[in-house]
Amino acid sequence: MTAALQPQLVADRAKLRQLHQLHPDWSCSKFMLATNRSHSWVKTWLSRFKSTSPDDETVLWGKSHQPKKLPLPPNPILLERIFELRNHPPANLKRTPGPKTLSYFLQQDPVLQEQGITPPRSTSTIYKLLVRLGCLARPALKKTEPLERAQPLECIACDFKDATTVEIEPDGKKQHYVEVFNFIDEGTSYLWAAVAREDFNAETVVETLLEIFEQQGLPRWLRFDRDPRFVGSASGRDFPAAMVRMLYVLGIQPTICPPHQPQKNGFVERYNRSYKHECLLVQRPENLSRVKEVTAEYKEHYNNERPHQGLSCGNRPPRVAFPELPALPSLPLMVDPDRWLKEVDGEHFVRKVRSDGGLSVDKYDYYVGNEFAGQYVVVVVDAAKRELVIEQQNKVLKRLTLKGLYQRIMDLKEYRATIKEEARSERRGWRANPNGGGVQIEADQKL
Repeated sequence: MTAALQPQLVADRAKLRQLHQLHPDWSCSKFMLATNRSHSWVKTWLSRFKSTSPDDETVLWGKSHQPKKLPLPPNPILLERIFELRNHPPANLKRTPGPKTLSYFLQQDPVLQEQGITPPRSTSTIYKLLVRLGCLARPALKKTEPLERAQPLECIACDFKDATTVEIEPDGKKQHYVEVFNFIDEGTSYLWAAVAREDFNAETVVETLLEIFEQQGLPRWLRFDRDPRFVGSASGRDFPAAMVRMLYVLGIQPTICPPHQPQKNGFVERYNRSYKHECLLVQRPENLSRVKEVTAEYKEHYNNERPHQGLSCGNRPPRVAFPELPALPSLPLMVDPDRWLKEVDGEHFVRKVRSDGGLSVDKYDYYVGNEFAGQYVVVVVDAAKRELVIEQQNKVLKRLTLKGLYQRIMDLKEYRATIKEEARSERRGWRANPNGGGVQIEADQKL
């Protein structure tokens, strides 16, 4: 009971007692109207007042909720039988009995019946006795520490949200017809950007990100999940995909959430829920143009009008709570397209050598040797020498020159076209031959 509630209850009880003393002939209904309390409450407290002195103030504070009688300790014989049945299962039972199984055997136990001991029927009681006997261990309480709050526009979380109200073409193969690419600032809960398209894939994701960075600037971190359009196909996603390489080149640190853990991207997941129930399911846009329109309206409402209950906003709209936001660095005019290599220096990747003696890293093939066919090797990135070190059982088998590097500075326009082409090759399933050329091996697929 809260500190504010207890005095109010005492005042209501005192008022009821005073009314009863002034109007002993009143019915219970009149007392209910006068005190604005329920019938059972009035009846209970009138009964208590009749059994106490009119000047007794202690009765107004109610009765203690502590049990009048402490529960008796469990019978030692009962504890012995539970321990025995737990460690020596009866009736040829081939497993360790749990609380439910023990409840069944305890009801039939001849020792307890002979001693006249009634065993507990509640499985939760048996569970507590097993813990007391040391047969079960309670799970330890997780020690949690509050996460350090990101600074405004320091870390941006992004994710896709389907516009499910847009009908999918009946003869089409697309799983997503219209999607909205949402970006939430973790420091302020501010909706940084929201882009709706019909054709999100590895290439158009890179294109969209570059357009947003050009308009909004470069955050320090970008958080996202393991969508294939972000991290690449399942066969190669241990090596940085085109989008991840682009982030490294631009000086943005990617933060990739573990698989099947949406809570790690909680800011944008929570926004997606609000966006769905407060915008999409209310406005029910039927095409891409309408999705863009209602999304722009909701963005304005979300940032400037809708009170946000996040800790950073304090029940205020994000732009009201943070009227001034820091300026972010602009896209550089010149970039080093191989800058990402420093971020994977020293990383180890496991590969199985194919029957032709080769293995694949990223989208390129490397020849190790036919004598290693079918064997697993470790591939280590040596960024300083721009090589891949092939190791097995702590022995260096080969050092191979890393393919796909440009080894020159590019202007932003050239790099934009280059990284989009790299993303396009990932989307279409390109595989490089040992001489460095690309060969298309699969048709364009929906990721």
